[in-house]
Amino acid sequence: MKKVSLLTAAIIAGLSATAANAADVYKGDNLNLAVGGRAEARADFDNNSNGRAVTDTSRARVNVLATTEIADGVQAKGFFEEEFNRGSMTDGKASGDGYDNRYLYVGIAGENNELQYGKTDGSLGIITDYTDILDAFGGEAGNKTATADRTTNQLLYIGTFGDLKVKANASGGGSADSFNKYDADISGTVDQGYGIAAQYQLGDLSFGAGYAYQKDTDITSKIGGTTTSIDEAKSQNVLVGAGYQLNDLYLGGLYTQGKLLDQDYKGFEVASKYDLTERIRLAAAFQQVKFDIADETDQNIAASVHYKFTNYFTTYAGISKDLKGDKDTAGRVGAIVTF
Repeated sequence: MKKVSLLTAAIIAGLSATAANAADVYKGDNLNLAVGGRAEARADFDNNSNGRAVTDTSRARVNVLATTEIADGVQAKGFFEEEFNRGSMTDGKASGDGYDNRYLYVGIAGENNELQYGKTDGSLGIITDYTDILDAFGGEAGNKTATADRTTNQLLYIGTFGDLKVKANASGGGSADSFNKYDADISGTVDQGYGIAAQYQLGDLSFGAGYAYQKDTDITSKIGGTTTSIDEAKSQNVLVGAGYQLNDLYLGGLYTQGKLLDQDYKGFEVASKYDLTERIRLAAAFQQVKFDIADETDQNIAASVHYKFTNYFTTYAGISKDLKGDKDTAGRVGAIVTF
């Protein structure tokens, strides 16, 4: 895979997520306990120098939510989610199995306001969700820094005011996985970060914007056999997005610009999904990101088909193609049981 800058390697990564159900397992004595999660079997297909590789990248998630009422209309909550994964594809090779703590926070929530501390979401997910809608691949132009997405030592506020939703977060730093989700060859430590986003629902149209800032220290890159160290670098995300639901058709758009490790970038993504039947959903996305440091533009298309057997069992197949030819065409098939 040809990558000419730390910026390019850090920002290009596809993330996909499927919401899990949760079921109450205990109620009583002012305590409610809910458990949820999913088991997802995934097979990744990718070309490499040895021919076509098929790699098991299956994963499972388990989460627990405990809530207790501490005042009239006010609840305290604790949430924890762990993921076990079978590795991921990198140039046709699978990384090792591992565990990932996705969330661990305690919060106070009223009817329209919530405050969380621990490993929480950042603020910009409500904006990137406009185009991050495929079961596999897609969502690449909306990649975010750790404090804009999810990290530890973070304070998160969520406010709902009618059709307006606001999120704001601040990170105290210290997280050592700042870039691991983007590229295994890049590591750094969050020094500080913050973000804010707002989203408004106007009938079938939703739109929003957000901004995030992050400073990292002790950054190390091991790309192309060369190790590069950076003492300190700053990143910024500026996002504007919108989504429109027209009966069974959804259309989403996202514009992004900012800095990643002090290097300027800008890009956009458009995505659509269509419920062909009650069980079959088609989705596709196109993204483009330009990196000023290398005068390089990355373009990618992705598509997926989703079949829902029940509310708890779905299957999907997806494909991702790099239009510049720098990356191999990748495919994935999967099956998910949620609980």
